[in-house]
Amino acid sequence: MKDEYDFSAGKRGPVLKRPGQRATIATREAALLPGLFGRADSREDTAEGIRIRLPADALSAVLQTVDAERQCCRFLRFEITVEPDGGPIWLTLSGPPGTREFLSALLES
Repeated sequence: MKDEYDFSAGKRGPVLKRPGQRATIATREAALLPGLFGRADSREDTAEGIRIRLPADALSAVLQTVDAERQCCRFLRFEITVEPDGGPIWLTLSGPPGTREFLSALLES
C-alpha cells in the first residue's frame, strides 16, 4: 500500500500528514535541510520540488543530510549530481504534490 500525504495548512504553516507522522515547519527548522539550503549558490523550482546548486566542498554535508532526511521524510526523492573536475553539486528534492510548497516553506523559515 502506498503512503498518502496531505500538505494542508495548519496554524503554524503547512503540515505534513501521513499515517503515524505529523511534522510542522516549526519542528523542521532544527533539521538539516534548512542548513543545506543556506549553503546553496542557487535554487530552481521544478515541477515536483526544488533543485539547489552547492559548492564542490559540500559533498559530505549533502550526503549526511540526505541520509538523515530520508529517515524522517520518506516521501522525498533525492537526486545528487556531482559535476566533473571539481564542479558544483546539484541536489534535486522531489515528491508527491505539495512537496515544492513544503520545501519552499523550509527555505523561508
